[in-house]
Amino acid sequence: MAIVPENYPESSISQVQAELIRNCILQELDKLNVGGPEPKFSEVRRRAGMLRAVCVDAGTCSWLAGVVRNCGPWDRAKLKLVREDDLPKPIRALVWIPGPQMETDLRCRIRSFR
Repeated sequence: MAIVPENYPESSISQVQAELIRNCILQELDKLNVGGPEPKFSEVRRRAGMLRAVCVDAGTCSWLAGVVRNCGPWDRAKLKLVREDDLPKPIRALVWIPGPQMETDLRCRIRSFR
């Protein structure tokens, strides 16, 4: 599952925002009754402008959906929980520029003059 802004990929989640979302999730975890069902995640990390949360079971996904709906970690935060398969796939490109290969320090000096 992925926690993303409503208008993802036009907007993305920064590292600071990811920490705020994590804190919101942790606060909701603290509210759960001891001995009751506990949400379980195998991974939660920021990647490609989203917060990726790998839920261990369906109950965790349902719980997380409710948390994301009610979580407002910053002003005007509009977040949604989606399956990663439903997100647009990034396009990767490999570019080859013909010409002589330049030394790394020479490229740095050329950039610094621009």
